Amino acid sequence: MRQSKEYAPVSSARLIFQNLDEYASSLSDPKGCHKSSQLKDLQGYVLQTSFIPSEADMRVIHTIMQTITSERNASFRQSFGLQASDLLNLSTSFNWQFTLLSLGPHEYATCFLVPRAAQIPIGYILVKPFDTSTWCCVVLSGTVVVLLLKRFGQSVNRSVPRALLTLLQCVFSSPNRISRSHFERRILTICMVSCLVLASSYQSIIVSLISNPAFYPELDTEAHINSSCALLMGNDNELGGMHFRNTFVDRASFKAGSSCVCSSCRLERFIRDHPQITTLYRISNLRMHPFPMLLALVDAHYPPFNALVEFYLARFLEAGITGKLLSDGKLKLSNNEKHARRVAQDPAG
Repeated sequence: MRQSKEYAPVSSARLIFQNLDEYASSLSDPKGCHKSSQLKDLQGYVLQTSFIPSEADMRVIHTIMQTITSERNASFRQSFGLQASDLLNLSTSFNWQFTLLSLGPHEYATCFLVPRAAQIPIGYILVKPFDTSTWCCVVLSGTVVVLLLKRFGQSVNRSVPRALLTLLQCVFSSPNRISRSHFERRILTICMVSCLVLASSYQSIIVSLISNPAFYPELDTEAHINSSCALLMGNDNELGGMHFRNTFVDRASFKAGSSCVCSSCRLERFIRDHPQITTLYRISNLRMHPFPMLLALVDAHYPPFNALVEFYLARFLEAGITGKLLSDGKLKLSNNEKHARRVAQDPAG
């Protein structure tokens, strides 16, 4: 809300709900505001509000503003919609000083539609059972056994290929029965027992992975989104272009199932209207730049006026009027959608 120094006739519009008068009459001045005669009588000052079209509810804004103007002798100019990026730049674009006031229990934030996690290729399960350190230990142990057999083994004739072949026989079957030294028999016995335990564990994990296919990590962090897909942005300035390096604004460059979408967190209606999109996409748990729902731009240089508006917002929320307005608006929207579907199905009726 911005306090304008131009005068206009006081609005006499009736409130939307009849029971609103009971709550409005019970509103008393917030602490400290009754001492200012300027706040008791705003002398026809024009109260301007702006809102995010996809985030705010005009019924709530209009009702609260009408209450303030009728009780404080002010006038209310029709609210105008601005996108989130424009609202954040108002202080530099229009030289407005403002603070953000919460409209209710809702919160504005930037969310992301991301591709669903793909299944890991079947070949990946051959190395999936053990982590990198385990595989390194296995390779190192095998190398040590081969070197010991080459250095001290009598049956391999100090040959690396024969030592390696003997080790593979320990893994898949058993070594040839030939005369060996005591040290060589001990090494091969330990190697065979270790291979038996290792092969049994490996086989069990492989069977488990086949029964329960593994998937790549979900894109629920900024790092994963940044490294995995390009973002379709609403405009070049959204998110400041600082957090994500792979972004584009040309919708023709969008690739279904691989590109991500940067959008508002209020996506319920979009997903309801396009249910087929849920087969390829999901809403990521990542939320960027959350801040309270914006009601108005308030003069930051006059704290008592901020307190007055916050007082009305708090009382409307506590009285349940904000929730009633929002629920009635959703019900009306749902009825309109049902009527539109009936008309589309039966144009003659």
